Amino acid sequence: MAETVKHAILGDSDLFSFLETHHREILDRVPEVYEELATRSLQVKVKVVVEDEKEKGQRMLLNLGHSFGHALETEAVYQGISHGQGVSIGIIAATYLAEARGLITSADVSRILDLVNSLGLPIDIQGKDPEVLLHLMEADKKNQNRHKVLILPDKIGHAIVVRDARDEEILRAWDKVIK
Repeated sequence: MAETVKHAILGDSDLFSFLETHHREILDRVPEVYEELATRSLQVKVKVVVEDEKEKGQRMLLNLGHSFGHALETEAVYQGISHGQGVSIGIIAATYLAEARGLITSADVSRILDLVNSLGLPIDIQGKDPEVLLHLMEADKKNQNRHKVLILPDKIGHAIVVRDARDEEILRAWDKVIK
């Protein structure tokens, strides 16, 4: 479900609204709603991949939440944190970082938090060391020339590639999701 939320945030505001409207049916696993989600989510992914088959630009957007999420998964040695949980928390951390940079409105941040919460996905985690997680992010495949490259939402339905993320701001984003 975290991947579907990711697709909605980075490329389809109508899908985001559909998730908001149908979160109860999603939790109840209504087949018709799941079919619609799968179709629309796949449409977003296909559109991005077709536009950038070599992952030189737009395709990187599919990594929204993954830089933070992979650090969590690696730190947990892939035990205790699923990929979906990592991506969910990663999306929230990326959203907080986008908000701190003035890229996304507080209203959109609230909608993202509310949606993730309403779907029963995690928005925070306990007992992690942000410095360790920051260090683990250095191994991210998207990084270029020792610069951390992150995907940040700038509004619901759109995200951007940020190539100048600073350690201090990443640590502040980690601090917001670590309780």
